[in-house]
Amino acid sequence: MLSLYFSGTGNTRHLAELLAKKLGCPAVSIEAQDAAEQIARTDSLIFAFPIYMTNMPGIVRDYINGNAEFWKGKRVFILAACAMVSGAAVANAAALFRWHGAEILGGETVKMPDNIGDVRLITTLLPKRRNPKVLSRADKKISALAELIERGAYPRHGLSAKAHPQAEKPGNPGPKIDKAKCDGCGICKKNCPSPQKCTLCYRCFNLCPQQAITLMGDKVRLQYLYEDLG
Repeated sequence: MLSLYFSGTGNTRHLAELLAKKLGCPAVSIEAQDAAEQIARTDSLIFAFPIYMTNMPGIVRDYINGNAEFWKGKRVFILAACAMVSGAAVANAAALFRWHGAEILGGETVKMPDNIGDVRLITTLLPKRRNPKVLSRADKKISALAELIERGAYPRHGLSAKAHPQAEKPGNPGPKIDKAKCDGCGICKKNCPSPQKCTLCYRCFNLCPQQAITLMGDKVRLQYLYEDLG
């Protein structure tokens, strides 16, 4: 088994790596150069991603569709991290994998802290979501999930939602740069997972040392990486 994941600011990476550790299997990001090689060596995998606005990120949908030959005959368990509502994200990912010839073993969602720090309504809720209890509950859920997977008793949470796998949320113009704050360090460009089309992962926003980037909001209120809390 392989734990394959996309993670914007560390939440999903933590879950995918923790589950892999408990199952005794490798974990690899879809951004890794050897991801295709590792996928080819396994017949079953955990596919993990964060939920953005009740759906899978565009980069995840594009990765599944753009690598259709990877999935034929694979057995896939879908794991999704979410801060609020999971929507049809798990069902949408499952539908894509099925179209490309994979068997879906099951699905699960795990609550994690939000990484959006430029929208006032969301940031007012962030302190509660960053409570250590949130991370503790997430880790315990992963431990319980590992035990179920080892027994072959795969949960199927999120799979019954009505799927619209090719649907995209309204487009976004991408990062807005405050030129008065930006010092040209290049951290945002170097770490962007999708330079051709913003996927709203908030990685650039949360990595910017000058707090010069906003996305959906108009002001940097809080920045977040999983490592800040882990």
